[in-house]
Amino acid sequence: MVIEPTIEDFSSTDSIAVARTLINDINSIASESARSTIGAGLLAKYQSLIGIGQRSGRLVLRANGIQATIDSSTSIAFQAALKETPEPETLVAGHIESVNIHQKPWSFGLYTKFDQERIECRFDEPMLEKILQFMESKALVEVVGEGVFGPLGLTPSRIDLQETPRELVFSVNSLLSFRRSAGMVKLGESVPAALSRVREEQARYE
Repeated sequence: MVIEPTIEDFSSTDSIAVARTLINDINSIASESARSTIGAGLLAKYQSLIGIGQRSGRLVLRANGIQATIDSSTSIAFQAALKETPEPETLVAGHIESVNIHQKPWSFGLYTKFDQERIECRFDEPMLEKILQFMESKALVEVVGEGVFGPLGLTPSRIDLQETPRELVFSVNSLLSFRRSAGMVKLGESVPAALSRVREEQARYE
């Protein structure tokens, strides 16, 4: 099976860039030379695509003169390249979006605002009440536990909690003082504008 772009205006720079990134990422992951900035969320989507190719027998992605072929050998190379590694004392901050207690191990989704990833966090029953409180109040929390990392990206795909999450409370005066001393915000620039600028600068290097 061959898939080619069906974008109406594929001549646009953005469309070509998206297609090239997809194909280059698939090829580089299979050859263990992938860029380190691939996040856990995007990696999961790539894994789903690899699964489709494996089930169909052979899947070819083609665009703008380059292509990636997904078959059984690609799937084997992909899984070998994405071997996960546990890391104790992993600490991540974010917001609890959903809680799953329908089956064990119980878990909740932690959304990290900085890199916009969703991390599966597994927890024990005694932590449930506090976790539900934090979810309802939409509090920013810090979780600590054994993180499971792939070879790509800086965010763990899963954390097995060692302790109950704790709420993070910031002092506005301390933050303003740090902002001034660190020089993170330019003269006359608001914090949201500064964060937007930093994200845009980061995106140019990805």
